[in-house]
Amino acid sequence: MKHLLLLIVTSYLLYGTAFDIEVFKAGPNPLVQQKDGLIINYTASIPHQSDYYIYNVTGQRLKRISFENSSHCNTTSAGECNFELLNTIEMQQLHKQLIVIIAVFKANNQTIKKKRYVIIK
Repeated sequence: MKHLLLLIVTSYLLYGTAFDIEVFKAGPNPLVQQKDGLIINYTASIPHQSDYYIYNVTGQRLKRISFENSSHCNTTSAGECNFELLNTIEMQQLHKQLIVIIAVFKANNQTIKKKRYVIIK
């Protein structure tokens, strides 16, 4: 516990604000093709860059989407980011399967990775 507190205090002193991504969600899950788009929702402590990688279960990368800043988000005052990563037309290009979404967030020389699974039916 002391080490975690030391890390948080050091990060705050060096960067001013600790960079954190909370409550990362991807869905709806299951996602229905021709009806749903892929929605990403999370809370970020500060503005950031993000990369999203979509893989099938065999490890083949299906898509990569990058944003240089957080302007793509419909951001609330609490830092919540909510947006459609893939719309219904783009989702039709993917087969009905289990997909893996890996999100890589970067800010203040820090990187945070999050992973979620979504079923396309």
